[in-house]
Amino acid sequence: MFRAAILAYGPVLTQLAMLLVVMDLLLSAVQTDPRRWPRRPFHLLAQPVLRPLRRVSTLWGWDWSPLVLIILLGALRVALVRA
Repeated sequence: MFRAAILAYGPVLTQLAMLLVVMDLLLSAVQTDPRRWPRRPFHLLAQPVLRPLRRVSTLWGWDWSPLVLIILLGALRVALVRA
Protein backbone atom coordinates (compact mmCIF):
# COMPACT_ATOMS: atom_id res chain seq x y z
CA MET A 1 0.00 0.00 0.00
CA PHE A 2 2.80 2.41 0.90
CA ARG A 3 4.67 1.50 -2.28
CA ALA A 4 1.56 2.16 -4.36
CA ALA A 5 1.14 5.58 -2.75
CA ILE A 6 4.79 6.46 -3.43
CA LEU A 7 4.46 5.37 -7.05
CA ALA A 8 1.20 7.28 -7.46
CA TYR A 9 2.10 10.55 -5.73
CA GLY A 10 5.90 10.52 -5.97
CA PRO A 11 6.17 12.06 -9.44
CA VAL A 12 3.75 14.83 -8.50
CA LEU A 13 5.62 15.58 -5.27
CA THR A 14 8.99 15.67 -7.03
CA GLN A 15 7.53 18.04 -9.63
CA LEU A 16 6.24 20.32 -6.85
CA ALA A 17 9.63 20.24 -5.15
CA MET A 18 11.31 21.20 -8.42
CA LEU A 19 8.85 24.07 -8.85
CA LEU A 20 9.60 25.21 -5.29
CA VAL A 21 13.35 25.29 -5.98
CA VAL A 22 12.89 27.15 -9.27
CA MET A 23 10.62 29.72 -7.63
CA ASP A 24 13.13 30.26 -4.81
CA LEU A 25 15.91 30.63 -7.37
CA LEU A 26 13.97 33.16 -9.47
CA LEU A 27 12.85 35.15 -6.44
CA SER A 28 16.40 35.23 -5.09
CA ALA A 29 17.48 36.99 -8.29
CA VAL A 30 14.81 39.66 -7.82
CA GLN A 31 14.67 39.99 -4.05
CA THR A 32 17.91 39.46 -2.15
CA ASP A 33 16.44 39.52 1.37
CA PRO A 34 15.06 36.02 2.13
CA ARG A 35 13.08 37.32 5.14
CA ARG A 36 10.66 39.42 3.09
CA TRP A 37 7.49 38.42 1.30
CA PRO A 38 7.11 36.74 -1.26
CA ARG A 39 10.48 35.00 -1.01
CA ARG A 40 10.21 33.95 2.63
CA PRO A 41 7.91 30.88 2.27
CA PHE A 42 9.90 29.54 -0.68
CA HIS A 43 13.18 30.15 1.12
CA LEU A 44 11.98 28.45 4.32
CA LEU A 45 10.83 25.36 2.42
CA ALA A 46 13.81 25.08 0.06
CA GLN A 47 16.71 25.80 2.41
CA PRO A 48 16.62 22.62 4.52
CA VAL A 49 17.15 20.61 1.34
CA LEU A 50 19.60 23.00 -0.32
CA ARG A 51 21.84 23.55 2.72
CA PRO A 52 23.53 20.10 2.73
CA LEU A 53 24.02 20.27 -1.03
CA ARG A 54 25.51 23.73 -0.73
CA ARG A 55 28.44 22.35 1.29
CA VAL A 56 29.56 20.07 -1.53
CA SER A 57 28.37 21.86 -4.67
CA THR A 58 29.97 25.27 -4.27
CA LEU A 59 32.58 25.55 -7.00
CA TRP A 60 34.60 28.64 -7.93
CA GLY A 61 32.39 30.84 -5.78
CA TRP A 62 29.18 29.78 -7.53
CA ASP A 63 26.35 28.05 -5.74
CA TRP A 64 25.30 25.07 -7.85
CA SER A 65 23.02 23.48 -5.23
CA PRO A 66 19.68 24.41 -6.91
CA LEU A 67 20.85 22.90 -10.20
CA VAL A 68 22.13 19.77 -8.47
CA LEU A 69 18.84 19.40 -6.58
CA ILE A 70 16.76 19.84 -9.72
CA ILE A 71 18.83 17.16 -11.50
CA LEU A 72 18.48 14.79 -8.54
CA LEU A 73 14.73 15.39 -8.31
CA GLY A 74 14.39 14.84 -12.05
CA ALA A 75 16.26 11.54 -11.81
CA LEU A 76 14.06 10.49 -8.88
CA ARG A 77 10.93 11.40 -10.83
CA VAL A 78 12.06 9.37 -13.84
CA ALA A 79 12.82 6.40 -11.59
CA LEU A 80 9.39 6.62 -9.97
CA VAL A 81 7.58 6.88 -13.29
CA ARG A 82 9.42 3.87 -14.72
CA ALA A 83 8.85 1.72 -11.61
